[in-house]
Amino acid sequence: MATFKISQTVNSPLANIRTAALGASAGATLDQKDIGKTLKLAAGDKYVPCSDGDHFDGVLVSMDSGGGTVNSGYNVGGVQLDQEMEATVAANQSGQVAVGDFLVAGTPLAVGTEGLAQVKKMTLPTDATTLAAAFGKPLWKVITILSGNGSAGDKILMGRL
Repeated sequence: MATFKISQTVNSPLANIRTAALGASAGATLDQKDIGKTLKLAAGDKYVPCSDGDHFDGVLVSMDSGGGTVNSGYNVGGVQLDQEMEATVAANQSGQVAVGDFLVAGTPLAVGTEGLAQVKKMTLPTDATTLAAAFGKPLWKVITILSGNGSAGDKILMGRL
């Protein structure tokens, strides 16, 4: 008998996808190959690629196919802020992620390199101030492990709380 696995919902009408300007500066454009990467909200109402260890706000799910720009040279795309998304356990994950673990961005793929979001297990802070700051951010967690055992390079399904 086949084992049931939770999988990503395709074309969910409930997904919260925000159209946004992308990139750290004008001309620092993302492209179609960057779909699937983690992004965080930055100054000036832009979404920028995450660095290792960042809490992320969403995942890039679409790009202006014409390579067009808005807002003085920033390109535009869709950032999914909720629901479930497939991701890859980042190369810098030590040990394994498990169902229910909270996630942060792992070492990202270079801009212009195709691939899924790179994520790793969030190390929970031990002091009250850092803990409060961490839980003021969007939280994503492992819903299920899609391939392997949760080690670096394995595929997972993550969801935002």
